[in-house]
Amino acid sequence: IKSNNSKNFKYYAINNNIDTNNIKKFISLFTSIAIINSIYPYNINAKSDLPSLDKCFNAIRKELDGTSETKSFIRLDDDLTNDNWSDVIAFTREFDAGFRGGVLKSVWKQLEGEKKDKGIELSNSFTYDLIALNKAAREKRKDDAIVLLQQVKQDLVK
Repeated sequence: IKSNNSKNFKYYAINNNIDTNNIKKFISLFTSIAIINSIYPYNINAKSDLPSLDKCFNAIRKELDGTSETKSFIRLDDDLTNDNWSDVIAFTREFDAGFRGGVLKSVWKQLEGEKKDKGIELSNSFTYDLIALNKAAREKRKDDAIVLLQQVKQDLVK
């Protein structure tokens, strides 16, 4: 689309049956991904490059109490309340990649022995519950999705 301003885009969108709400959702999702990736970098290879355990645990605490920049659980709660299934589906995938892949993985990579095993177990449980939440959202099973979101939160409390 070659457009000089938003009026031309709206005209183009209306005349070509493009749903501008989907474009707005895409922009919102893209912005969320950028925020998550800047907060929770998941391209981490060496132990020396890993964020400190304090930083990781603070990120987990902030997600649980709703003070993180992404406010992930608040957003998912709102999405479930408003039946915003497309955002639940998209955000659960990004939350898994960004938060689990960045924060939780960074924690267990720095642990040893039984603590590392427990960290991997927690990370896997978080992933499986997010997958189940994603599936419930795809099937628009609201009651199940609400229960599964609570399970995802509980995974981080363990």
